[in-house]
Amino acid sequence: GQAASCGESWAMGARMFWAVDLWAYCRHPVLVTRFYRALGYLPSVGLPDTYNEKILWRKIFDRNLLIATLSDKLRAKEYFAEICPELKTAEVLWSGTRAEDIPADILQGKVVVKTTHGSGFNLFIQEQGPDRQTLNTKVNQWLGHHPYGRKSGEWGYRTVQPRVYVERMLCSDRQAEPVQLSFSTFAGRPVMALVIAGAVHGPKRAGIFSADGRRLTGTPHHFLSRDQQLPQDYELPQCFHNAAACAARLGEPLDYARIDFLALEDELFGGEITFYTLGGYATYTDPETERLLSRPWDLRRSYFISAPGNGWRRTYARHLHAALSRT
Repeated sequence: GQAASCGESWAMGARMFWAVDLWAYCRHPVLVTRFYRALGYLPSVGLPDTYNEKILWRKIFDRNLLIATLSDKLRAKEYFAEICPELKTAEVLWSGTRAEDIPADILQGKVVVKTTHGSGFNLFIQEQGPDRQTLNTKVNQWLGHHPYGRKSGEWGYRTVQPRVYVERMLCSDRQAEPVQLSFSTFAGRPVMALVIAGAVHGPKRAGIFSADGRRLTGTPHHFLSRDQQLPQDYELPQCFHNAAACAARLGEPLDYARIDFLALEDELFGGEITFYTLGGYATYTDPETERLLSRPWDLRRSYFISAPGNGWRRTYARHLHAALSRT
């Protein structure tokens, strides 16, 4: 009797996952089509297994307000300060809602102009930056890109109020720019770090490391050529292990987050937090690297499972939790 009951439950779950796939394909055809074109296979949305499928699932189902809060880059700075008060972040010199309001004297030094929402909205200014009209036009175009993430399904950005801010550039006489340390964390467990040197001034090189600092064999496909990879004998910044410890604390309430740090002369600075890494289309040369990201991501820790709402979503959350508990 118990075996029959388990079999019936499994069959009901399988039908539910098939129905969710069908619903997702009809309700979000653009997201599914982009996924297929980028990765070459149709995603399992109802019962996601791979890392990229889980990012797609998050886009469609997870409405964790903490994701929305921390997608705001200035709010993320506050979160770094709250959870890891010993950690510095780049100094914010000014913030506002219009590019025209940025004081001219602030733009004379080495600074970075950013917006609070979206990805890639950064303008690095050395002693002599672009003319003011060009800067204003570019930044106001960024600010007008709202709600960001609507077409890509990146819900967390859609509630972020667009603001522009200027922060002091992290650089020194010995190091022109910091090394970026991007930790993939799962409910407080850092698993992997993408280390990028020369991201701004070049040459841009990257390597993948385990959370304890071991070099991994996989390479992101967007850093595929040999001259884009860090040398095999690359020495990690001394603050790498401190960054891993901070990533564990910062990522504890989140089923998955990529937490970025900046290392300048072995001094660690908090950066940003990303929830839809590379839009959910990241690929690696080594399948084991992809499994490192897929296996530890337990959707039972997601907000959707803990607060699924009503109707069919509640039923689906129950079946999904049961299926994940069996694996």
